[in-house]
Amino acid sequence: MRVPQRSGHGGGGRDRGRSIQYPPSLDGRRSQPAGWGGGQPFIPGDPALTMAVSPRSYVRRATLADVAAVARLTVPANHEAQRDLPSLQDDELSAPELALRLLDDMNEGNVLYVAEIEGRTVGFAQVTGLMVGDGGHLVELRRLYVTPEHRQRGLGRRLVELVRQELAQRASPPALRAWAAAGSTAARFLETSGGTATRSRWKVGRGGMAVRGAVYGWSMRQAAAATPRRRAAAK
Repeated sequence: MRVPQRSGHGGGGRDRGRSIQYPPSLDGRRSQPAGWGGGQPFIPGDPALTMAVSPRSYVRRATLADVAAVARLTVPANHEAQRDLPSLQDDELSAPELALRLLDDMNEGNVLYVAEIEGRTVGFAQVTGLMVGDGGHLVELRRLYVTPEHRQRGLGRRLVELVRQELAQRASPPALRAWAAAGSTAARFLETSGGTATRSRWKVGRGGMAVRGAVYGWSMRQAAAATPRRRAAAK
């Protein structure tokens, strides 16, 4: 599924004169790291920002090296969203153009998370930087996508859980919010991932077409309580 992207990005000259350097592999695969095998998951980077789903799959906070893979996945994610909610989608962009946009988003405080199976990126989530709204500080889950052949394995829910746990570790945890169209697959996913519809919100897209949806929120208290238990279990 894909959480619909919030509009607001403009085209034009922001990408002019810039280039994206892709990692050596352009097919979404990574070289197998030393030590892979033995039934144990390979977990790169800070273990506190990584969550194992199975011995061969995990979700983690992304780095700049993941931008190209996320951009490639954004292309089919946008196609799926275009089919479901055409009035709310921007013009189609190529993977290199999307990579440049993701880099701009990260410079503005957005955070990316990826889901991987045997080193291959099969899903991602994008969270905005800190905003003010609903009477306090919040961040918005802007995008979440898992490739169709890897759905129904809990990867999407684990991505949301990792986002919540990382937010809960901040000194002043912000609220997590997401929008989904009423009755959509995205809305059902947010509900099964612990989100609660807090209020209705209409979005107006191209041609003045309005789409009714709801804003979903999560309790950061539950995420904060789960973090110490997960750390203890990892010891």
